[in-house]
Amino acid sequence: MKNKILAVLLALLLCISLAVCVSSQDVPPRLSDGADILTEKDELEILSELDRISTELSADVVVVTVTTTEDKSPMEFADDYFDYNGYGQGSDHSGVLLLIDMGGREMWISTTGLCIEAITDLDIENIFDMMEYDIDNENYAGAILTYAEYCEFYIDGAVNGYPTNYFFIAGVAIVVGLVIALIATGVMKGQLKSVRSRSEAGDYLKKGSLNLTRSSDMYLYRTVTREKLPEKSSSSSHTSSSGRSHGGGGRSF
Repeated sequence: MKNKILAVLLALLLCISLAVCVSSQDVPPRLSDGADILTEKDELEILSELDRISTELSADVVVVTVTTTEDKSPMEFADDYFDYNGYGQGSDHSGVLLLIDMGGREMWISTTGLCIEAITDLDIENIFDMMEYDIDNENYAGAILTYAEYCEFYIDGAVNGYPTNYFFIAGVAIVVGLVIALIATGVMKGQLKSVRSRSEAGDYLKKGSLNLTRSSDMYLYRTVTREKLPEKSSSSSHTSSSGRSHGGGGRSF
């Protein structure tokens, strides 16, 4: 009886092991350096970081480098590469992919699922801005790690509900700065108890110290008419050849 139980347990363990192996083989690598712009050390570091972020945030963060997109645009190539290689987590296939085309000297970031709203058009432009210095200096590993870092920041913000909008953050910083300035000026004003205001401008002048030798008219004011422009959507989207919705944006380098 004990031998039968042991045999069943061993069979179950074998099935679980095989299932884990098959599952791990089914997950495609989140880094594909077809353009060979990274060292082996860089690849290991980047892949480890991409896997960590993807696992923690339940959204695949992917990087692909190529020498040509063949007859496809960077957008089409990035979208199709993500869709047809099985990337994306959850029912909405959440994820983001960075394409670096060394032949066409173009980059494209494609987003799906949760990442369409998590990484907006403005965020994509910001990511490219942050990558620009390293790209220009051919430090591709540094640029890719910057991309991964900002993807983690934006996706984590969407998942956990804290603001990642730079205009919001800047607004908070301005308000805090104004409060500090008001407190500081209030303290300085309190120290000037002996100072009294004067009703005439001439009261502030020492007699005989001002001699006008020339006068002229100066234009001081103007009237400006402003018209509010329609607000832009935070994240644009399109449909790929697979029928999935994608966001994204690109830039030449």
